[in-house]
Amino acid sequence: MIKKNFIKLSIVLILIAPSIAKASDVCLDISAPASSRSEKSPVWPYENGAEIIEQEQISRSGDSSIGAVLNEGTGIDIQSRGVGGVQSDISIRGSSFQQNLILIDGMRFNDPQTAHHNLNIPLTTLDIERIEVLKGPYSAVYGSDAFAGVVNIITKTPDKNRAEAEMSFSEFNTRSALLSYDLKREKFSQKISVEKKKSDGFRNGTDFDILNLFAKSNFNFPWSDLNLSFGFLEKDFGAVDFYSSVTENDRENIRAKFISITAPSRSDGTITFEPKMYFRRHNDRFNYSYNSVDYQNKHRTDMSGGEIKLKWKLADDAGIVFKSDYVEEKLVSSNMGDRIAVKKSLSARYTGAFEDLNIDLGFRGDHHSYWGWQYSPSIRADYSLSPNLKVLGMAGKSFRAPSFTELYYQTVANKGNSNLKPEKNWSYEAGLDYSFDKNFHIRSTVYNRDESDLIDWVKSNITDIAWSAKNIGKVNVWGFEELFQARFESFEASLKYSYITKKSLTDYISKYALVYPKHRGDFSLNYNMLGETCAFFKISGVKRENEDEYFLADIELSKKYGDFKLSAGVANIFNVKYEEIPGVPRPGRLLRVTSKYRFF
Repeated sequence: MIKKNFIKLSIVLILIAPSIAKASDVCLDISAPASSRSEKSPVWPYENGAEIIEQEQISRSGDSSIGAVLNEGTGIDIQSRGVGGVQSDISIRGSSFQQNLILIDGMRFNDPQTAHHNLNIPLTTLDIERIEVLKGPYSAVYGSDAFAGVVNIITKTPDKNRAEAEMSFSEFNTRSALLSYDLKREKFSQKISVEKKKSDGFRNGTDFDILNLFAKSNFNFPWSDLNLSFGFLEKDFGAVDFYSSVTENDRENIRAKFISITAPSRSDGTITFEPKMYFRRHNDRFNYSYNSVDYQNKHRTDMSGGEIKLKWKLADDAGIVFKSDYVEEKLVSSNMGDRIAVKKSLSARYTGAFEDLNIDLGFRGDHHSYWGWQYSPSIRADYSLSPNLKVLGMAGKSFRAPSFTELYYQTVANKGNSNLKPEKNWSYEAGLDYSFDKNFHIRSTVYNRDESDLIDWVKSNITDIAWSAKNIGKVNVWGFEELFQARFESFEASLKYSYITKKSLTDYISKYALVYPKHRGDFSLNYNMLGETCAFFKISGVKRENEDEYFLADIELSKKYGDFKLSAGVANIFNVKYEEIPGVPRPGRLLRVTSKYRFF
């Protein structure tokens, strides 16, 4: 029955898209500026193997959270415990929430305590230029955590003077305000943004209060472009049922700070140096109750890192990148004690183009102070069979070191394991990319991931009180992704479908690793009506392993009046009851009104 419903939905949407396409015979020039796309890259949102989430998709996000933006990607599943970006986990191609790497301008942002904090990102949606999503094994480039995929958030550098304001109101006394200011001078630019969100929550224990601040300075020197970035995020929110169904009156407060310095050198075009330094501090205070007894856990993680990258241009279409990284991770915890881990790495990457063939070879060695050396090779290639058709392929090895929580966390309901080993995988994928008439694009990918020493929180039987962290052995993951897009003068439509299956050689009850979206389909339509009026509609169907299927529909209407834009939308139109994480209900129908104004 479930498969039949998904098949019927897919057939209907496939039939709808071409029929809409016939409604217009005027083509839209959808090529992007040279500053954001290379000359050889396609006009569709894939660049050098990365899926690109552009500014238009970012600004269209309903709840203005980065998690909601990422949910637009193919093969990406955002599993939220609240709304407005309070707490979300990201899964790429069926991965656990721990198996993905988050970068800000190419610098690590993953939390060493737990990946539940990875999307506590001190950025507003007005600070993001674009988001690059790399799916597959990327430890050869980025090291640990690039197990199933990488998300690289590229921040904006002001190109002109600009001031913007945004206000949003929704049900349950939910409101937000966002101010952003850009200053541009000949040798200097400055961006600063501040955002405030508050809500009473859609049910008891889901209220939140969020403050977000981001600033970026750019200095143009004769020898370098120096970039200084600072981000601050504070959240205080109710967390009932977020991590356990036996707790009451749970509450969490987090603070995240991020500072970075980058100074890519100017050169004659042959050799370029790119040094980077960054510091991230994350404070987490979690209050919870168990059998009427109150507990509190306090954690602070500090991550200091830096890298030196040397780019050596061998020819117009070929080059080698050498990179050295150093990262120090510290934990101060009321539950796990004081811990420290040091990571070092050396890597080399070759990219080259030979007529119709593009090739990318990488090799990296990572040394961890706990587990010693891990080695990660990879190869990626694409070959143009015609101007419109490409075949794609990738193979590589990736790994992930256990988090501090998996190693040391101890409560009545959760037992860490200091004997854990890093998890590893060999991954393979192949695909086709076809564009025609500049209006249609199809991308099809099939992949396989052989995981070993996989880490999960497990129970042997349902009557066990505590979840235990273990290396559960081997798991095989395979799936495929389908993407169809159509763009015309007045509308843009997309149809996405992904299928994932996991097979474990061990019989156990899984808390995270085997909870994934087996089927997911998304159809969206963005239609520009008369004048400055726009309508956006999206319908999604999800079937998670061992969970009931559900279908969601969202709609938003917007109208521009010069520099003023007014939007009204309804999320979950049909008031569907559903859960993205077992035991954590999601909100029903939500009405939202947003106003935006650009001062100059």
